[in-house]
Amino acid sequence: MSAAKLDKHVTCLWAAGVRHRITPEALSATVAFFRQHL
Repeated sequence: MSAAKLDKHVTCLWAAGVRHRITPEALSATVAFFRQHL
């Protein structure tokens, strides 16, 4: 991704103690992104 300069468009959110991949914060960030850009 960095070679294609797409890495600046990626957001990674980590939450302590969360073992699954999609955290509530990540889901909220995704929804906010699509609401803003669609």
